[in-house]
Amino acid sequence: MIKLRQYKYKEEYTYYMLQALKEGRKDAFRKDFLAMHPTDQTEFFLSQDHNRRLSMYAFLSPEEFGDIFSELKPGIQQHIIVELEREYAVRMLNELPSDDAADFFGLLPDQEADFFLTRMDQEEACRELDPGRDEYEGDIGINGNGPDGSSGDHKKIQPAGCSRINPG
Repeated sequence: MIKLRQYKYKEEYTYYMLQALKEGRKDAFRKDFLAMHPTDQTEFFLSQDHNRRLSMYAFLSPEEFGDIFSELKPGIQQHIIVELEREYAVRMLNELPSDDAADFFGLLPDQEADFFLTRMDQEEACRELDPGRDEYEGDIGINGNGPDGSSGDHKKIQPAGCSRINPG
C-alpha cells in the first residue's frame, strides 16, 4: 500500500494517475489508485473536478467507491450522491458498513432516504438500519446526543419487510 505523504515520487505518481484517468486507461488508473492508502484515495478524489470524478465512478466498482464515500464529510456526501447514477449509488450504499450507511441516511430528507432504502437489497437495508440497540433499532440517529454516545434524536425509517425486534 502506497502512502503518498511518504512516497518520494508523489507528484509523478499522481501525474500518471491523472494521465490514465484523462486518457481513459482504466486498468492503469485502477492499478495505481487502488494501491494507495484509503486516505490518499480520498484526498485524490476530492482534488478532482466534476468530469474527472465522473471518470473515476466509471473506473471504480460501487464497492470500491464506497470506501471513499465513507471517508467523506457529511456535506460532501450529500453533494457527491447526486453525481452518481442512481443504480450505482444504490449498489454502493448496499456495500457500505452499517454505521456509515445509517449516518448517511440520517442526513437525507425522508423521501430521498426512502428512495434508496426501497431499492437496496431488502436484507441489507434492514441490516443498515439495525445498529444493534433495542431502544433504537431501525432508527437513524441525527444529532449525536444519545445516552450511549450515539445520536439522541432518531428518524423512524423502516423499509417495508423489516420487522422491529424488541425483546424487552
